[in-house]
Amino acid sequence: MEEDDRRFRASLFDVIERVLERMLADLNGVIGAERQVVSPLTHIMEKGDSVEIVVELLECEDPNPRVRIGKDRILIRAEGTNICLKSIEVPPYLDTSRAKVRNLRDMLIIEIPKKR
Repeated sequence: MEEDDRRFRASLFDVIERVLERMLADLNGVIGAERQVVSPLTHIMEKGDSVEIVVELLECEDPNPRVRIGKDRILIRAEGTNICLKSIEVPPYLDTSRAKVRNLRDMLIIEIPKKR
């Protein structure tokens, strides 16, 4: 009985969390409406034992874009007169824990080695 109650509360919290996230996303959409969201160009090249992802940050003057590298995706957010948002899926054969990010003036180069 107690286990069912705990499970119900957990699922209720999940629902509330999702609703709040959606509300926040809608709010951000309204606030960010004056500033355009630009999706950067992405080039993916295989280089021997690694993969190089080149992300061109078009019309973003942000000198320090935020890059979050997760196990299966890379999230990039750069701000300027425009906001650049990018989510890149990472194939499972790449080792994201050893990824290197180089920040050039208007592009990011993310090098991810293949798993051994």
